[in-house]
Amino acid sequence: MALFLASGAAMFIMPPAVSGGIIGGSMEAMERLAEGIMSLPPLGAALFVFLNNFVVMLQMVVLGAVAGISPMITLGINGALVGTMAAMTARGDLTILFLVVGTLPHGIFELPAFLICGGMGLKLGYHCTLSPLPGYSRFGSFRLIWREIFVLLPLVAALLLVAAFVELFVTLPLAGRAAGINP
Repeated sequence: MALFLASGAAMFIMPPAVSGGIIGGSMEAMERLAEGIMSLPPLGAALFVFLNNFVVMLQMVVLGAVAGISPMITLGINGALVGTMAAMTARGDLTILFLVVGTLPHGIFELPAFLICGGMGLKLGYHCTLSPLPGYSRFGSFRLIWREIFVLLPLVAALLLVAAFVELFVTLPLAGRAAGINP
C-alpha cells in the first residue's frame, strides 16, 4: 500500500512533462487494450477484463518469490497511473466527476484484490529470499505462504469478477457521460 501511495504522490507532484513521459507508454498500452476490449460482445469483454486482471494478480504473487520485484513494479506503476490522473484533475485536464466515476465504481472491488495480491507477493518475496518466517526454513515459509495465497485466491477472483462487470456496465457508461461522450 505504501509503495502504491508513494508512487501516486510522486506522480502527482511531478511536472506534467516528466509524468507524461514516464506514464505515456502505459497509458497508450491501456488505450489499445481498451479499444480491443470494446470490440468484444459485452459478456466477452467483461470476462476478458476479469481474466486480464486475474493474470496480472497471479503474476504479482508468483513472481513475488523473486525478491518481491514484480509486485513492487506493478504496485508502483498502478499507483503512478492513479497519481497522474489525480494530477490531471488538479490541473483541470480532467474533471473531478470523471476521475471519481471513472475509478470508484469498479475500484472499490479491484483495489482490495490488487493490494491483497501485491502484499502476498511481497510477503512471499521477503520470506523466501531475505528472512524466513520464524521457526521455518525458506522452503517451509514458501509452502506456508502459498497455503495462505490459495485461501485468498477465491476472494481475489470474486472481487475481480465483480470489478470487471462493474467496470464495463457501470464505470464506462458513467465515465462516458461525465466526459460528454454518452449523452
